Amino acid sequence: MKNLRKIMIATIVIFMMSACSIEPLDTENSSIDSENATANQSNQSNEVDDGCVDANPRVRLTNNGQVNYDLDVYIGNTQLGSVHDILPGETTEWIIISEGEILFAVSNDTYMDEKVLYDMTLCMEFDMEIGVDNQLTSAVPGVIE
Repeated sequence: MKNLRKIMIATIVIFMMSACSIEPLDTENSSIDSENATANQSNQSNEVDDGCVDANPRVRLTNNGQVNYDLDVYIGNTQLGSVHDILPGETTEWIIISEGEILFAVSNDTYMDEKVLYDMTLCMEFDMEIGVDNQLTSAVPGVIE
């Protein structure tokens, strides 16, 4: 009788431990799901938003300021493109650029000379904007739609 209580507690603990499982029951399904997710991610790197398939990155500048601006685009020491004398209220055409770490330099003679550096990949676009205060707004590259 003395040991009956200890035996019952031990039996309950053993029963509860055997009923609890650390590993989920559907491990096969979850591994298949993770493989599918990996495959979907690799497909998305080549095709984004159903509209872009391996398109080169691009950039443009909208000047909402009060003076003319210049846009120069570089990869390393090589200039990929430029547009000069962008008038107030004007938006440039898209400049197609290559993939890589791209330096975007926006400048004018009066207010500023600002440079931003982004790693651009396929299907990316950078829609830059000069605000009414003649400052570059805090835009970041996005996905070509």
